[in-house]
Amino acid sequence: MRPAARKTLAGGAFATAGARIVSIALMAGVTIVVARSLGPVGNGRYALVAATFLFLLTLAKLGIELGAPWLVSSGHWPVGSAFVTTQAAALSIGAAVAGLGAAAFTLLPPELFGGVDLVDGLPVLAAVPFALAATYSAQIALATVEYSVSALILVVQALAWFVGVAVLTPAVGLEGAFIGLLVGQVAGFVVSLDWGRRLIRRRDNDVLATARVDIANLRRAMAFGLRAHGANVLALVTYRFDLFMVAAYASKADVGYYAVALAATNLVWLLPSALSAVLFPRISALAAAGEAQKAEDVETRSLQHTTILLSVAVLAMAFALPLLLQAIFGARFGPAVHLALILLPGSAALGFASVFYAALSGRGHPGYAFRGALIVTPLAVVLYVLLIPPFHATGAAIASSIAYVAAAVVAGTFARHLTDLPVVSRLVPGRNQLMDYQELLRRFAPGRSGGSC
Repeated sequence: MRPAARKTLAGGAFATAGARIVSIALMAGVTIVVARSLGPVGNGRYALVAATFLFLLTLAKLGIELGAPWLVSSGHWPVGSAFVTTQAAALSIGAAVAGLGAAAFTLLPPELFGGVDLVDGLPVLAAVPFALAATYSAQIALATVEYSVSALILVVQALAWFVGVAVLTPAVGLEGAFIGLLVGQVAGFVVSLDWGRRLIRRRDNDVLATARVDIANLRRAMAFGLRAHGANVLALVTYRFDLFMVAAYASKADVGYYAVALAATNLVWLLPSALSAVLFPRISALAAAGEAQKAEDVETRSLQHTTILLSVAVLAMAFALPLLLQAIFGARFGPAVHLALILLPGSAALGFASVFYAALSGRGHPGYAFRGALIVTPLAVVLYVLLIPPFHATGAAIASSIAYVAAAVVAGTFARHLTDLPVVSRLVPGRNQLMDYQELLRRFAPGRSGGSC
């Protein structure tokens, strides 16, 4: 790979990873505020409704968050048109899916949502279209190599969410936490609109002339992304159905403990997730240009960096969890420590899975993610049904960790099938990967100006 291309990927991954680190830290702050303000039971109720929001948002995406940046990065959709079209789609689709959520709150047993009714859940439902629009914008910004814009959307969204929850939850209670969630999504939407306004005004690259709604390309984006959309929905069943199962078979406090364990272990696959977000449009562009060898090199380097990042993260978390979890979330959350330690290996495995599937989608094969979900989701559900009723949250942690490892194994198998390259040897980092980190440290050391990305 050329040094310029490597710096673009490394710089983009660094900026995106930095934004996601800040976002996850702020989301951890949200969990801490809710846990300390409302206790295990209140935290469990919030976690169930927040998981419902995540499910509705995932359902509403319809694969557009993958298809639109794929078309933009491969040069088949002008960025101005892509932005305008996806924003209009986000608001209309998001509103429709929020309506489905309202029906669910009305028709399904309240216990499924921790006893939260439709009136209290309205702010969460209202947040769906705004979150969807911000998601589309962030992905299109990545496709145009505007990493700072994508990072800004993520950070502002998370910061506003944290501030809203931190101010309103102690004063209002659980309803304040829901309103804080809405505040965060609206803030991300406002930032994305500001970027779009500035983007459309750039007459020098003909963005203004192409800034119109394009239904044909929207359909093309959906046709591409829907092949992976089903996988995302099924994956969410794998990653969050356990929470609802715990709510059905254990106490609300157990739900709160388990939600804290999930939040704590999310940090492990944060950096690989950021890397995969940058890897997808990069592989897409190289594949569209017919540069298969360069795409392969980028993919291999990303896997090697993932090994380094996950190794450091797992060791740090294994050491920190017993020492810091209760100190951060409160003494009442002691039972969450062993749950987080059980989830730790599986969370690391998810990091590898995310990079494998990003590379496969970038090569034009998003359907592999759906095939993987068809294999892993039934396995996960069976494990949940077998282990959660007798063992409650501990059973959920064991079942989830096994399912996460299975997801990584399946993704690696698909990558081997497509590329005919060995998997294990591509995961072993070498001297070049360590030199990449040394270069980053030199570029961001005090007294040095940042290099070009």
